[in-house]
Amino acid sequence: MKRKELDNAKESEKNDWKKFNTKANNKRMKGIKKVAVSGAAPDGPSGGVKRDPKEELRRIDFPAGVHRFKFAEQGALLYAALSDGSLAEISLEDRSLKSKTQITTEGDDVGRMILDVSPSGDYVAVSHGDGQLSLLDGSTKAIIRSWKGHQSRYTENCEVWSCAHVDSNTLASGGEDAQFCLWDMRTTDRISRIKVSTDGSGCTFVGPSSDGGNASQVLTGSYDQFIRVYDQRNPSQAVNERMLAGGVWNIEQHPECMVVSCMYGGWAMLDRNLEPFYCETKPGDALLYGATMCDQGFAYITFKDSTLTMKQIS
Repeated sequence: MKRKELDNAKESEKNDWKKFNTKANNKRMKGIKKVAVSGAAPDGPSGGVKRDPKEELRRIDFPAGVHRFKFAEQGALLYAALSDGSLAEISLEDRSLKSKTQITTEGDDVGRMILDVSPSGDYVAVSHGDGQLSLLDGSTKAIIRSWKGHQSRYTENCEVWSCAHVDSNTLASGGEDAQFCLWDMRTTDRISRIKVSTDGSGCTFVGPSSDGGNASQVLTGSYDQFIRVYDQRNPSQAVNERMLAGGVWNIEQHPECMVVSCMYGGWAMLDRNLEPFYCETKPGDALLYGATMCDQGFAYITFKDSTLTMKQIS
């Protein structure tokens, strides 16, 4: 497809997407009163904090692109997986860069990308651009163990785009090989491997469902624009799925809804049945890589820049 045709197709999808913003759904969205963290990002020096009193912006510039960010320690700490192969820790109390650790394993390049981070208790899991997964000590960030998680039939390396703790002993991962896998972290043995798309599109997100009545369920996102739900007990096929307006790079879950980052399609709020009820397409213009709500508010990150911006949304 030519570039102009592709742009027209994307614009058509965005216009279709906006049909969910009905008066009733707008009211529903505004009922979720939060303060927001948004990852917009002008070019600028790392470590700085900029403020815009009119919009109440608070920005933290990173030295590299942010693939993912995750909150830890009851929202007081933020981990960011950076494109230069490092793991950054940000204190949200004063919005300062606490540490930036280069994560490397024997024989790899120092500049290898880290694509995702999953903090859990005393450990932090990260995924890499060469197919590996690593389990780190939460305090020292020293590597406890690393293993090859995904392999591609077509390239030497296979990017592992997502990782997440399913429970205290199980890690899930998803990669450009269109597979999502479950791993026993005590032995790094693979428990299961599931193909998530029919056209070979990569698995861009994987994570456990936070729906209390469905503890065995896992959510996945893919470049084929689908969000899917799988049951760990019988993961051969999805139990539910929904096509959205863009590749599903990230899914954040909250009591009221799911916030789904659809890359060029912006973000959308979905209910537990995967029905969209609100969307915002503009962040997709800069390739949206993450959106969430937290104690501080609502969050979204665009990859074409390297800044985390925090602002209050009325």
